[in-house]
Amino acid sequence: MVIALLIVVCVGNYVYKHTCKVKPSTNWRSIYRNTPPNGINQISMEENLLYMDKDILDAQEKGKADIFEVPHSCLVIGEEIGKGAFGRVFKATAHNLLRLPGTTTVAVKQLKKRPTTDEVEEFLGEIQTMKDVGRHENVVALLGCCTIKEPLMMIMEYVGHGDLLQYLRNVRKKHLDTFRIQTNGLIPMGEIPVANSQPPRGRYLELKHSASTISSDASYIKQPETPSTLRPSVTETMYTMLTQNSSDSSQTTLETLDYVLDNKELHNFALQIARGMRHLEEKGITHRDLAARNILIDARKTLKISDFGLSRAGIYVNTKTKKLPLRWLSIEAIRDNLYSSSSDVWAFAVVLWEIGTLGGFPYPTVNNHEILEYLSQGKRLDRPEICSEILYQLMLKCWHENPESRPTFAEIVKQLQPQNQKIYVDFNSLGPDYVFPPTREQVLESRINEQDNTKH
Repeated sequence: MVIALLIVVCVGNYVYKHTCKVKPSTNWRSIYRNTPPNGINQISMEENLLYMDKDILDAQEKGKADIFEVPHSCLVIGEEIGKGAFGRVFKATAHNLLRLPGTTTVAVKQLKKRPTTDEVEEFLGEIQTMKDVGRHENVVALLGCCTIKEPLMMIMEYVGHGDLLQYLRNVRKKHLDTFRIQTNGLIPMGEIPVANSQPPRGRYLELKHSASTISSDASYIKQPETPSTLRPSVTETMYTMLTQNSSDSSQTTLETLDYVLDNKELHNFALQIARGMRHLEEKGITHRDLAARNILIDARKTLKISDFGLSRAGIYVNTKTKKLPLRWLSIEAIRDNLYSSSSDVWAFAVVLWEIGTLGGFPYPTVNNHEILEYLSQGKRLDRPEICSEILYQLMLKCWHENPESRPTFAEIVKQLQPQNQKIYVDFNSLGPDYVFPPTREQVLESRINEQDNTKH
Protein backbone atom coordinates (compact mmCIF):
# COMPACT_ATOMS: atom_id res chain seq x y z
CA MET A 1 0.00 0.00 0.00
CA VAL A 2 2.78 2.38 0.93
CA ILE A 3 4.70 1.49 -2.22
CA ALA A 4 1.61 2.13 -4.37
CA LEU A 5 1.08 5.54 -2.73
CA LEU A 6 4.70 6.54 -3.40
CA ILE A 7 4.35 5.53 -7.04
CA VAL A 8 1.20 7.71 -7.44
CA VAL A 9 2.95 10.71 -5.86
CA CYS A 10 6.00 10.37 -8.11
CA VAL A 11 3.91 10.00 -11.26
CA GLY A 12 1.77 13.01 -10.32
CA ASN A 13 4.83 15.17 -9.68
CA TYR A 14 6.35 14.15 -13.03
CA VAL A 15 3.14 15.01 -14.94
CA TYR A 16 2.80 18.42 -13.18
CA LYS A 17 6.35 19.48 -14.06
CA HIS A 18 5.98 18.61 -17.72
CA THR A 19 2.51 20.02 -18.32
CA CYS A 20 2.69 23.34 -16.43
CA LYS A 21 4.93 26.08 -17.82
CA VAL A 22 6.52 28.46 -15.37
CA LYS A 23 5.87 32.10 -16.34
CA PRO A 24 9.09 34.07 -16.57
CA SER A 25 9.43 37.02 -14.20
CA THR A 26 8.91 40.44 -15.75
CA ASN A 27 11.50 43.17 -15.48
CA TRP A 28 9.06 46.09 -15.28
CA ARG A 29 11.77 48.70 -15.42
CA SER A 30 12.89 47.37 -18.80
CA ILE A 31 9.37 47.82 -20.16
CA TYR A 32 9.66 51.61 -20.07
CA ARG A 33 10.20 52.92 -23.56
CA ASN A 34 12.02 56.11 -24.35
CA THR A 35 10.09 58.70 -26.31
CA PRO A 36 10.53 58.27 -30.08
CA PRO A 37 11.19 61.42 -32.15
CA ASN A 38 7.65 61.55 -33.52
CA GLY A 39 5.71 60.97 -30.33
CA ILE A 40 5.09 58.66 -27.39
CA ASN A 41 3.88 55.06 -27.55
CA GLN A 42 1.23 53.86 -25.15
CA ILE A 43 2.09 51.08 -22.71
CA SER A 44 -0.72 48.86 -21.46
CA MET A 45 -2.51 49.91 -18.29
CA GLU A 46 -1.29 46.75 -16.49
CA GLU A 47 2.29 47.83 -17.13
CA ASN A 48 1.31 51.41 -16.30
CA LEU A 49 0.06 50.45 -12.84
CA LEU A 50 3.16 48.42 -12.04
CA TYR A 51 5.35 51.25 -13.32
CA MET A 52 3.49 53.50 -10.89
CA ASP A 53 4.21 51.02 -8.09
CA LYS A 54 7.89 51.10 -8.87
CA ASP A 55 9.49 54.23 -10.28
CA ILE A 56 6.90 56.80 -9.25
CA LEU A 57 6.28 55.40 -5.78
CA ASP A 58 10.03 55.19 -5.23
CA ALA A 59 10.35 58.84 -6.28
CA GLN A 60 7.46 59.83 -4.03
CA GLU A 61 9.07 58.09 -1.06
CA LYS A 62 12.25 60.07 -1.73
CA GLY A 63 10.31 63.33 -2.02
CA LYS A 64 11.14 63.67 -5.73
CA ALA A 65 7.55 63.34 -6.95
CA ASP A 66 4.00 63.90 -5.74
CA ILE A 67 0.45 62.84 -6.60
CA PHE A 68 0.57 64.75 -9.91
CA GLU A 69 3.33 62.49 -11.25
CA VAL A 70 2.21 60.08 -13.95
CA PRO A 71 4.11 57.76 -16.30
CA HIS A 72 4.55 58.61 -19.94
CA SER A 73 2.67 55.39 -20.62
CA CYS A 74 -0.66 56.93 -19.60
CA LEU A 75 -0.47 59.29 -22.59
CA VAL A 76 -1.42 58.70 -26.20
CA ILE A 77 0.09 61.62 -28.06
CA GLY A 78 -1.83 63.13 -30.96
CA GLU A 79 -1.09 66.03 -33.27
CA GLU A 80 1.35 68.82 -32.54
CA ILE A 81 -0.58 72.00 -31.83
CA GLY A 82 2.21 74.39 -30.94
CA LYS A 83 5.95 74.78 -30.60
CA GLY A 84 8.49 77.29 -29.41
CA ALA A 85 11.93 77.71 -27.92
CA PHE A 86 10.98 75.45 -24.98
CA GLY A 87 9.82 72.50 -27.09
CA ARG A 88 6.44 71.35 -28.37
CA VAL A 89 2.79 71.14 -27.32
CA PHE A 90 0.61 68.20 -28.31
CA LYS A 91 -3.04 67.37 -28.15
CA ALA A 92 -3.22 64.03 -26.36
CA THR A 93 -5.41 61.47 -24.63
CA ALA A 94 -4.57 60.68 -21.01
CA HIS A 95 -5.68 57.67 -18.99
CA ASN A 96 -6.62 57.69 -15.31
CA LEU A 97 -5.26 61.05 -14.24
CA LEU A 98 -5.63 62.39 -10.73
CA ARG A 99 -9.37 62.69 -9.97
CA LEU A 100 -10.09 61.96 -13.65
CA PRO A 101 -10.73 58.23 -14.17
CA GLY A 102 -11.01 56.98 -17.72
CA THR A 103 -9.75 58.94 -20.71
CA THR A 104 -9.36 62.72 -20.92
CA THR A 105 -8.35 64.97 -23.81
CA VAL A 106 -5.41 67.08 -22.65
CA ALA A 107 -2.69 69.43 -23.86
CA VAL A 108 0.81 68.11 -23.24
CA LYS A 109 3.69 70.53 -23.12
CA GLN A 110 6.99 68.74 -23.71
CA LEU A 111 10.37 70.26 -22.94
CA LYS A 112 12.81 70.03 -25.82
CA LYS A 113 15.66 67.54 -26.03
CA ARG A 114 18.94 68.52 -24.37
CA PRO A 115 17.57 71.53 -22.46
CA THR A 116 19.88 73.77 -20.48
CA THR A 117 19.88 73.75 -16.70
CA ASP A 118 18.04 77.08 -16.67
CA GLU A 119 15.40 75.76 -19.06
CA VAL A 120 14.79 72.70 -16.88
CA GLU A 121 14.60 74.89 -13.79
CA GLU A 122 12.15 77.26 -15.47
CA PHE A 123 9.98 74.41 -16.77
CA LEU A 124 9.82 72.72 -13.36
CA GLY A 125 9.11 76.10 -11.80
CA GLU A 126 6.09 76.57 -14.03
CA ILE A 127 4.81 73.11 -13.07
CA GLN A 128 5.18 73.94 -9.38
CA THR A 129 3.38 77.26 -9.83
CA MET A 130 0.45 75.54 -11.50
CA LYS A 131 0.31 73.08 -8.61
CA ASP A 132 0.21 75.99 -6.18
CA VAL A 133 -2.53 77.70 -8.20
CA GLY A 134 -4.89 74.77 -7.77
CA ARG A 135 -8.31 74.62 -9.39
CA HIS A 136 -10.43 77.56 -10.49
CA GLU A 137 -12.95 77.83 -13.29
CA ASN A 138 -11.08 80.74 -14.88
CA VAL A 139 -7.56 79.32 -14.67
CA VAL A 140 -6.16 76.52 -16.84
CA ALA A 141 -5.68 73.47 -14.63
CA LEU A 142 -2.61 71.28 -14.29
CA LEU A 143 -3.74 67.66 -14.57
CA GLY A 144 -0.44 65.86 -14.22
CA CYS A 145 3.26 65.90 -15.02
CA CYS A 146 6.20 63.70 -15.97
CA THR A 147 9.32 64.92 -14.17
CA ILE A 148 11.29 61.86 -13.05
CA LYS A 149 12.09 60.67 -16.58
CA GLU A 150 12.77 62.55 -19.76
CA PRO A 151 11.20 64.06 -21.72
CA LEU A 152 9.82 66.36 -19.05
CA MET A 153 6.12 66.98 -19.60
CA MET A 154 3.34 69.14 -18.28
CA ILE A 155 -0.21 67.80 -18.73
CA MET A 156 -2.77 70.59 -18.87
CA GLU A 157 -6.47 71.03 -19.35
CA TYR A 158 -7.17 71.19 -23.09
CA VAL A 159 -8.97 74.34 -24.20
CA GLY A 160 -9.58 73.96 -27.90
CA HIS A 161 -11.09 77.27 -29.04
CA GLY A 162 -8.03 79.47 -29.16
CA ASP A 163 -7.21 82.60 -27.20
CA LEU A 164 -9.13 85.73 -26.30
CA LEU A 165 -7.03 87.98 -28.53
CA GLN A 166 -7.95 86.09 -31.67
CA TYR A 167 -11.58 85.89 -30.57
CA LEU A 168 -11.69 89.68 -30.15
CA ARG A 169 -10.19 90.19 -33.59
CA ASN A 170 -12.83 87.91 -35.08
CA VAL A 171 -15.50 90.00 -33.35
CA ARG A 172 -13.86 93.11 -34.85
CA LYS A 173 -14.01 91.54 -38.30
CA LYS A 174 -17.69 90.69 -37.79
CA HIS A 175 -18.39 94.29 -36.76
CA LEU A 176 -16.62 95.58 -39.87
CA ASP A 177 -18.49 93.11 -42.09
CA THR A 178 -21.78 94.20 -40.54
CA PHE A 179 -20.85 97.86 -41.02
CA ARG A 180 -19.94 97.19 -44.65
CA ILE A 181 -23.36 95.68 -45.30
CA GLN A 182 -25.10 98.62 -43.64
CA THR A 183 -23.12 101.11 -45.73
CA ASN A 184 -23.49 99.28 -49.04
CA GLY A 185 -19.91 98.10 -49.11
CA LEU A 186 -18.25 101.33 -48.00
CA ILE A 187 -15.81 101.01 -45.12
CA PRO A 188 -13.12 103.32 -43.71
CA MET A 189 -9.71 102.43 -45.14
CA GLY A 190 -8.29 102.11 -41.67
CA GLU A 191 -10.71 99.32 -40.87
CA ILE A 192 -9.97 96.79 -43.58
CA PRO A 193 -10.05 93.40 -41.76
CA VAL A 194 -6.81 92.04 -40.35
CA ALA A 195 -6.54 89.54 -43.18
CA ASN A 196 -5.77 92.45 -45.51
CA SER A 197 -3.73 94.29 -42.87
CA GLN A 198 -3.85 97.80 -44.31
CA PRO A 199 -2.42 100.49 -42.03
CA PRO A 200 -5.15 102.48 -40.27
CA ARG A 201 -5.90 106.11 -40.91
CA GLY A 202 -6.85 108.97 -38.63
CA ARG A 203 -5.30 109.15 -35.20
CA TYR A 204 -3.15 106.05 -35.85
CA LEU A 205 -2.05 106.88 -39.39
CA GLU A 206 1.47 107.97 -38.49
CA LEU A 207 2.98 104.94 -36.77
CA LYS A 208 6.49 106.08 -35.96
CA HIS A 209 8.87 103.51 -34.54
CA SER A 210 12.50 102.73 -34.98
CA ALA A 211 13.18 99.80 -37.27
CA SER A 212 14.13 97.63 -34.29
CA THR A 213 11.02 98.42 -32.26
CA ILE A 214 8.60 95.95 -33.73
CA SER A 215 9.16 92.32 -34.68
CA SER A 216 7.02 89.27 -35.27
CA ASP A 217 6.96 88.72 -31.51
CA ALA A 218 6.65 92.36 -30.58
CA SER A 219 4.57 91.60 -27.50
CA TYR A 220 7.79 90.71 -25.68
CA ILE A 221 11.12 92.41 -25.09
CA LYS A 222 14.16 91.34 -23.16
CA GLN A 223 14.73 93.04 -19.82
CA PRO A 224 17.11 94.76 -19.46
CA GLU A 225 15.97 95.95 -22.89
CA THR A 226 17.64 94.47 -25.93
CA PRO A 227 15.77 95.72 -29.00
CA SER A 228 16.83 92.89 -31.28
CA THR A 229 15.51 90.25 -28.88
CA LEU A 230 11.73 90.41 -28.80
CA ARG A 231 10.71 86.81 -28.15
CA PRO A 232 8.69 85.06 -25.45
CA SER A 233 10.10 83.34 -22.38
CA VAL A 234 11.38 79.81 -22.82
CA THR A 235 8.35 78.23 -21.17
CA GLU A 236 5.71 80.29 -22.88
CA THR A 237 2.65 78.11 -23.30
CA MET A 238 2.53 78.20 -27.07
CA TYR A 239 -0.82 76.48 -27.31
CA THR A 240 -2.30 79.77 -26.19
CA MET A 241 -1.15 81.17 -29.55
CA LEU A 242 -2.44 78.47 -31.88
CA THR A 243 -4.38 80.75 -34.16
CA GLN A 244 -1.28 82.84 -34.82
CA ASN A 245 1.55 80.33 -35.00
CA SER A 246 0.28 76.83 -35.69
CA SER A 247 0.51 74.98 -38.96
CA ASP A 248 -2.44 74.53 -41.28
CA SER A 249 -2.92 70.96 -40.13
CA SER A 250 -3.30 71.95 -36.51
CA GLN A 251 -5.69 74.75 -37.35
CA THR A 252 -8.42 72.14 -37.73
CA THR A 253 -8.31 71.41 -34.02
CA LEU A 254 -9.67 74.87 -33.22
CA GLU A 255 -13.43 74.73 -33.47
CA THR A 256 -15.19 77.95 -34.38
CA LEU A 257 -17.31 79.92 -31.95
CA ASP A 258 -20.20 82.28 -32.47
CA TYR A 259 -18.59 85.71 -32.58
CA VAL A 260 -21.16 87.98 -30.95
CA LEU A 261 -21.38 91.77 -31.17
CA ASP A 262 -22.54 92.04 -27.58
CA ASN A 263 -21.33 94.48 -24.93
CA LYS A 264 -22.70 92.16 -22.22
CA GLU A 265 -20.39 89.40 -23.41
CA LEU A 266 -17.39 91.73 -23.21
CA HIS A 267 -18.47 92.66 -19.68
CA ASN A 268 -18.68 88.99 -18.77
CA PHE A 269 -15.19 88.41 -20.17
CA ALA A 270 -13.76 91.20 -18.02
CA LEU A 271 -15.43 89.79 -14.91
CA GLN A 272 -14.22 86.25 -15.59
CA ILE A 273 -10.61 87.41 -15.93
CA ALA A 274 -10.89 89.46 -12.74
CA ARG A 275 -12.21 86.42 -10.86
CA GLY A 276 -9.37 84.25 -12.09
CA MET A 277 -6.84 86.89 -11.08
CA ARG A 278 -8.51 87.30 -7.69
CA HIS A 279 -7.86 83.59 -7.18
CA LEU A 280 -4.17 84.06 -7.97
CA GLU A 281 -4.06 87.08 -5.67
CA GLU A 282 -5.53 85.01 -2.85
CA LYS A 283 -2.89 82.35 -3.48
CA GLY A 284 -0.14 84.96 -3.35
CA ILE A 285 0.92 84.29 -6.94
CA THR A 286 2.05 87.00 -9.36
CA HIS A 287 1.34 86.08 -12.99
CA ARG A 288 3.62 88.66 -14.72
CA ASP A 289 2.32 87.92 -18.22
CA LEU A 290 -1.39 88.67 -18.16
CA ALA A 291 -2.53 89.57 -21.68
CA ALA A 292 -5.40 88.65 -24.00
CA ARG A 293 -3.13 86.26 -25.91
CA ASN A 294 -2.60 84.25 -22.71
CA ILE A 295 -6.29 83.82 -21.92
CA LEU A 296 -7.95 80.78 -23.47
CA ILE A 297 -11.62 80.34 -24.35
CA ASP A 298 -13.62 77.11 -24.32
CA ALA A 299 -16.80 75.97 -26.06
CA ARG A 300 -18.98 77.60 -23.38
CA LYS A 301 -17.00 80.85 -23.67
CA THR A 302 -15.47 80.32 -20.28
CA LEU A 303 -12.17 82.19 -20.12
CA LYS A 304 -9.13 80.52 -18.58
CA ILE A 305 -5.92 82.29 -17.64
CA SER A 306 -2.87 80.39 -18.86
CA ASP A 307 0.89 80.67 -19.36
CA PHE A 308 2.51 80.61 -15.92
CA GLY A 309 6.05 80.51 -17.28
CA LEU A 310 6.86 83.89 -15.71
CA SER A 311 4.75 83.51 -12.56
CA ARG A 312 6.19 83.71 -9.06
CA ALA A 313 4.93 83.63 -5.48
CA GLY A 314 4.51 86.94 -3.65
CA ILE A 315 6.30 90.19 -4.45
CA TYR A 316 9.14 89.34 -6.79
CA VAL A 317 12.26 91.21 -7.83
CA ASN A 318 13.55 89.94 -11.16
CA THR A 319 17.31 89.45 -10.96
CA LYS A 320 17.74 87.51 -14.20
CA THR A 321 17.60 88.69 -17.77
CA LYS A 322 14.13 87.63 -18.94
CA LYS A 323 12.02 88.27 -21.99
CA LEU A 324 9.00 90.13 -20.73
CA PRO A 325 5.79 91.66 -22.15
CA LEU A 326 6.90 95.30 -22.12
CA ARG A 327 3.63 96.90 -23.24
CA TRP A 328 1.66 95.21 -20.44
CA LEU A 329 4.18 96.05 -17.69
CA SER A 330 3.70 98.57 -14.91
CA ILE A 331 6.10 101.45 -14.33
CA GLU A 332 7.83 99.74 -11.39
CA ALA A 333 8.19 96.51 -13.38
CA ILE A 334 9.91 98.29 -16.27
CA ARG A 335 12.01 100.59 -14.11
CA ASP A 336 12.82 98.43 -11.06
CA ASN A 337 12.04 94.86 -12.19
CA LEU A 338 9.55 94.72 -9.31
CA TYR A 339 6.47 92.51 -9.66
CA SER A 340 3.46 91.95 -7.43
CA SER A 341 -0.31 91.53 -7.64
CA SER A 342 -0.38 95.30 -8.13
CA SER A 343 1.65 94.98 -11.33
CA ASP A 344 -0.82 92.29 -12.44
CA VAL A 345 -3.60 94.81 -11.79
CA TRP A 346 -1.86 97.20 -14.19
CA ALA A 347 -1.70 94.46 -16.85
CA PHE A 348 -5.36 93.63 -16.25
CA ALA A 349 -6.31 97.19 -17.20
CA VAL A 350 -4.35 96.78 -20.43
CA VAL A 351 -6.42 93.63 -21.06
CA LEU A 352 -9.57 95.71 -20.49
CA TRP A 353 -8.20 98.05 -23.15
CA GLU A 354 -7.58 95.08 -25.48
CA ILE A 355 -11.19 94.02 -24.99
CA GLY A 356 -12.40 97.56 -25.59
CA THR A 357 -10.43 97.84 -28.84
CA LEU A 358 -11.30 94.30 -29.99
CA GLY A 359 -7.68 93.20 -30.08
CA GLY A 360 -5.75 96.44 -30.53
CA PHE A 361 -1.98 96.68 -29.99
CA PRO A 362 -1.11 98.81 -26.91
CA TYR A 363 0.76 102.09 -27.50
CA PRO A 364 0.91 101.60 -31.30
CA THR A 365 2.54 105.00 -31.85
CA VAL A 366 5.11 104.74 -29.04
CA ASN A 367 8.60 103.32 -29.46
CA ASN A 368 9.51 100.47 -27.09
CA HIS A 369 12.33 102.52 -25.62
CA GLU A 370 10.06 105.50 -25.06
CA ILE A 371 7.34 103.67 -23.13
CA LEU A 372 8.83 104.18 -19.65
CA GLU A 373 9.28 107.91 -20.25
CA TYR A 374 5.79 108.07 -21.78
CA LEU A 375 4.23 106.46 -18.69
CA SER A 376 6.37 108.41 -16.22
CA GLN A 377 4.98 111.62 -17.73
CA GLY A 378 1.53 110.48 -16.64
CA LYS A 379 0.40 109.49 -20.13
CA ARG A 380 -1.79 106.42 -20.51
CA LEU A 381 -3.67 104.49 -23.16
CA ASP A 382 -6.62 106.45 -24.53
CA ARG A 383 -10.18 105.45 -23.70
CA PRO A 384 -11.64 103.23 -26.44
CA GLU A 385 -15.10 104.36 -27.54
CA ILE A 386 -16.53 100.97 -26.58
CA CYS A 387 -15.41 101.54 -22.97
CA SER A 388 -17.71 103.52 -20.69
CA GLU A 389 -16.31 106.43 -18.71
CA ILE A 390 -16.86 104.42 -15.50
CA LEU A 391 -14.70 101.59 -16.82
CA TYR A 392 -12.00 103.97 -18.02
CA GLN A 393 -11.81 105.55 -14.56
CA LEU A 394 -11.22 102.06 -13.15
CA MET A 395 -8.50 101.49 -15.74
CA LEU A 396 -6.79 104.74 -14.75
CA LYS A 397 -6.84 103.64 -11.09
CA CYS A 398 -5.20 100.38 -12.14
CA TRP A 399 -2.55 102.43 -13.95
CA HIS A 400 -1.73 104.58 -10.92
CA GLU A 401 2.02 105.16 -10.66
CA ASN A 402 1.97 104.15 -6.99
CA PRO A 403 1.28 100.39 -6.74
CA GLU A 404 -0.31 100.80 -3.30
CA SER A 405 -2.91 103.15 -4.77
CA ARG A 406 -4.19 100.58 -7.24
CA PRO A 407 -7.27 98.51 -6.43
CA THR A 408 -6.97 94.83 -5.55
CA PHE A 409 -8.55 92.17 -7.72
CA ALA A 410 -11.08 91.53 -4.96
CA GLU A 411 -12.15 95.18 -5.22
CA ILE A 412 -12.17 95.02 -9.02
CA VAL A 413 -14.48 91.99 -9.00
CA LYS A 414 -16.95 93.88 -6.82
CA GLN A 415 -16.83 96.93 -9.08
CA LEU A 416 -17.38 94.85 -12.22
CA GLN A 417 -20.54 93.14 -10.99
CA PRO A 418 -23.14 93.43 -13.79
CA GLN A 419 -25.75 95.04 -11.57
CA ASN A 420 -23.45 97.98 -10.83
CA GLN A 421 -23.14 99.55 -14.28
CA LYS A 422 -22.61 98.94 -17.99
CA ILE A 423 -18.88 98.96 -18.65
CA TYR A 424 -18.83 98.44 -22.41
CA VAL A 425 -21.26 100.35 -24.60
CA ASP A 426 -23.36 99.03 -27.48
CA PHE A 427 -21.55 98.52 -30.76
CA ASN A 428 -24.29 100.48 -32.51
CA SER A 429 -23.11 103.61 -30.69
CA LEU A 430 -19.85 103.65 -32.66
CA GLY A 431 -19.83 106.37 -35.27
CA PRO A 432 -19.31 105.55 -38.96
CA ASP A 433 -15.92 107.26 -38.93
CA TYR A 434 -14.60 105.43 -35.85
CA VAL A 435 -11.23 103.78 -36.42
CA PHE A 436 -10.13 100.98 -34.13
CA PRO A 437 -6.55 101.13 -32.85
CA PRO A 438 -4.38 98.96 -35.11
CA THR A 439 -3.60 95.34 -34.39
CA ARG A 440 -0.05 94.10 -34.05
CA GLU A 441 -0.15 92.84 -37.64
CA GLN A 442 -1.23 96.24 -38.93
CA VAL A 443 1.59 97.92 -37.03
CA LEU A 444 4.07 95.42 -38.45
CA GLU A 445 2.87 95.98 -42.00
CA SER A 446 3.00 99.73 -41.52
CA ARG A 447 6.65 99.42 -40.48
CA ILE A 448 7.45 97.22 -43.47
CA ASN A 449 5.79 99.68 -45.83
CA GLU A 450 7.64 102.57 -44.22
CA GLN A 451 10.98 100.80 -44.60
CA ASP A 452 10.22 99.98 -48.24
CA ASN A 453 9.34 103.61 -48.94
CA THR A 454 12.55 104.75 -47.26
CA LYS A 455 14.62 102.47 -49.49
CA HIS A 456 13.02 103.94 -52.59
